[in-house]
Amino acid sequence: MLGLLRQLGRWRVNPAWYGVALGVPLVVPGLALWAAVAAGAPVPGWEPADLLQVAGSIVVTIVIVGIFEELGWRGFLLPRLQRDYRALPAALIIGLAWFPWHLPELVSDPGQRPLTPFAVYIFSQSVLLA
Repeated sequence: MLGLLRQLGRWRVNPAWYGVALGVPLVVPGLALWAAVAAGAPVPGWEPADLLQVAGSIVVTIVIVGIFEELGWRGFLLPRLQRDYRALPAALIIGLAWFPWHLPELVSDPGQRPLTPFAVYIFSQSVLLA
């Protein structure tokens, strides 16, 4: 377990790629906002509390999903599965575990997330992330 946590501090690629990974999720919505305003949409009026809420959501998502959840699925389970399986079967096995893990998300708003598209989304994300 300690070895898994130690890997979080290893820089495996050029640090510029970490900048890309952190910057793209901020730049893409910014470009979308710019395009919408350029096409005639009204400029949104944001209060400081709105920006704090967005920043808080981003931080919570990074910590809960990016560190805790993915550390378990891709950092711990995937390498162990890939000892016995190729990448695609290992990713699909994780999808089998990941689907019930995310069922509360489906149950919380079944009208917004029908079962079949949700399942396709979960399994395709599992493959893409693997």
